[in-house]
Formats: sequence, C-alpha cells, structure tokens
Amino acid sequence: MPAAPDYQAVCQRFIAGLEAAARSHETGDFPAISAGYDQLDGELPRNAGPEFDKLHVALHFWDGWIDARNHDCDTIQASQRLTGHVSLAGS
Repeated sequence: MPAAPDYQAVCQRFIAGLEAAARSHETGDFPAISAGYDQLDGELPRNAGPEFDKLHVALHFWDGWIDARNHDCDTIQASQRLTGHVSLAGS
C-alpha cells in the first residue's frame, strides 16, 4: 500500500487552487474557476485519515462552485452572493 501524501503539501495546493478560483471569479473569468480541480481531486487520498476530512469539504465546496458556474448561476445577483462567500473564505 503506497504511503499517503503529505497533508501539508496537499493542503497548500488546495489553498493555492481556491485562491486562484476566487481571483478568477472576482475578475469575471468564470471558466478558470475549475483550473486545477481535477488534478487535486485525483491527488486527494480517500480513507487516508481524518486529517484529510477538511480537504474533502473544500473539494465539495469547489465542486459546488463549479456546478453553479456550469448551470449559469452567474447572474448579477447570484454572482454577488457567491462573491460574498468567496470573500468570507478568503478572510
């Protein structure tokens, strides 16, 4: 059985990916919100330990964000609500 990836390294990649997604959202570059998602999804270990649970929550949040983008949830009102959540996430 291969060793689980280093939690801190995976966590830092998630932070970088979500920050980049937030910048893309703020500038209106909605297609770029998903950049890096598939790679991180593939790297995130399953059943590797409870320390990875928060990263799974982050992955599901990011997936929901991408899903909202894919379903034209980028009207002005919806975008403003999502930007508020993005701003809170960056706090």
